[in-house]
Amino acid sequence: MILLSFMSKQAKNENMAKNVSTENDSNAINIIGVGTEITGDINTNGDMRIDGVLNGNIITEGKLVVGETGKVKGEVDCKNSEVLGMIEGKIKVKELLSLNSSPEFMVTLLRRNSL
Repeated sequence: MILLSFMSKQAKNENMAKNVSTENDSNAINIIGVGTEITGDINTNGDMRIDGVLNGNIITEGKLVVGETGKVKGEVDCKNSEVLGMIEGKIKVKELLSLNSSPEFMVTLLRRNSL
């Protein structure tokens, strides 16, 4: 006895798509190092650490860390953030904002109820 299995082309494509990892599953950690200056906007699903300078906006679904030497001139939208350096702009944090003893701010803070 021989059993044959047939799968439509559409079903085969749907099945293959389920096995492909998406960018949303990213656990990447992105770093702007000391001495690096970037001008432009950044969108990422992973975590971000800034020890250099970012002249632009950043949107991340992960955690943003602005190190002691880090500086952001622009708007920030993230899930969590730890700030040791400087942010000059509007910051929107969905969950946890951690401020250490040395950060400098020129920001507008948005609370969850005001969004």
